[in-house]
Amino acid sequence: MARDFPELIDPWRMIDMRREFGGTLPVSRLKRLQSMLADSSGQLAFDLNFRRDTLDRALIDVTVSGQVQMVCQRSLEPFAVTVAVDNVLALYRHESEERGAECEYDPILVSDGQISIAELIEDEVMLALPLVPKNPQHAVIEPEVDEQEPEPTQPNPFAVLQQLKDS
Repeated sequence: MARDFPELIDPWRMIDMRREFGGTLPVSRLKRLQSMLADSSGQLAFDLNFRRDTLDRALIDVTVSGQVQMVCQRSLEPFAVTVAVDNVLALYRHESEERGAECEYDPILVSDGQISIAELIEDEVMLALPLVPKNPQHAVIEPEVDEQEPEPTQPNPFAVLQQLKDS
């Protein structure tokens, strides 16, 4: 597995060669992702495996792991979110191929013949992050209910209708 990887690759060629790429990517290189984060610190470890399945479909196995800092929407404080992506992408050259295919993998359209490894990883991480990040340590605390005092019971507004129905 290669530790250095090119910025742009031809995925079709990589699939024919059954290539694998792996390494780490600084979060600071992922500009679109940074708008979702509290800061740009940290790194993401990734592995990409280019292959074909038994039906001769072009696939990329994508694995990404690491931690990023997001802002909790309850406390407005930064907290660490664990990134764990394990996905399989099916490559298509034309939109018409994708529309007609019944495939259990996530589609990716590669019409110009090249993809950016960093952008591919960035897309997968952005899809894996929560839309509304909430630190589990800042869970909503339910008010304590005094169990000794029963709540006053309200009369059922439909009790009259029940009496009419029963008679």
